[in-house]
Amino acid sequence: SNIDDSSAMLPEELKTISDDISYIELTVTVVEDILKIVNPTKASGPDFISPKLLKEASSVLKYPLCKLFNLSLSTSTFPDEWKRANVTPVYKNSKPNDVKNYRPISLLSVISKCMERSVYKHVYNHYMRHYILTKNQSGFQRLIN
Repeated sequence: SNIDDSSAMLPEELKTISDDISYIELTVTVVEDILKIVNPTKASGPDFISPKLLKEASSVLKYPLCKLFNLSLSTSTFPDEWKRANVTPVYKNSKPNDVKNYRPISLLSVISKCMERSVYKHVYNHYMRHYILTKNQSGFQRLIN
C-alpha cells in the first residue's frame, strides 16, 4: 500500500472531557440558522409542510420548533410522522420504460431534517471543541481537502 500510516497510532491515554454530550439542548439561534438554509425548492415530505414556508416563516417558527425539538430530545421520543417517507422513483438515463433506469429517493419531513441538522451541528461542534477527531480524519469535514 502507498498509504503512509506511520502517524496512525492511537493515543496512549484518552482525554477526559468535562461537558456531557448525552444531554443536548438546542438554542433558538441554532434552529433559526438551520431554517434559514433550508432549500425552498426541495419537495415536501409526507407531512406536506413546505420547505419554502419553513424558510420564509423562520422568524416565527424558530420558537415553537426549538421547543418541540428540545422536548423530543429530553423525552427521547421522535414523532412517528417524522419517521415516514414518500419513496419516489427518479429517472437516471437511457430507456424510460426500463425499471432499472430509475433510482428510489425518500422524501422525508423537512422539519425532521431540520432537527437532525440541529443535533448534527451540536455534536460536530462538541467534537471540534474537544479535538475528538484526529487530524488524520478528513472525510466529511468542512474546510478540509
